[in-house]
Amino acid sequence: MRKEELFRLKELTKELAGAEDRILLLRAQAERITAMLDGLPRGSLMRSKIEESVVKLVTAADDLENKRSELLGLQAELITDIAYLPALESTVIRMKYLEGWSFRTIAATFKCSVGHIFKAHRRALKKILSA
Repeated sequence: MRKEELFRLKELTKELAGAEDRILLLRAQAERITAMLDGLPRGSLMRSKIEESVVKLVTAADDLENKRSELLGLQAELITDIAYLPALESTVIRMKYLEGWSFRTIAATFKCSVGHIFKAHRRALKKILSA
């Protein structure tokens, strides 16, 4: 895994929190709006605006779905990369990048200093980024 991919993973994780619900909501809105088109004459301004809205909703849903797929791929790659790390290092990376925990929260969970967790994180990064 490259450093850029790790940053992208972290960014996508934050951005896509609740993405599945948003995708379902957007698709449901598009279906409801499409149903309204039946009563409108073809070529009318209102129909055109509604069709534009549907396209935007579907495009937004597709964009979220693509980002979600990218996130799942990066997560799978990271899981593979950390599989052979020592337990603490693997857990720190998993908590930090897959679950979005802060160093402080991870340290509290392990009942150790933030510095200890930060060092484990740095050792793990060296190993997975050089692989």
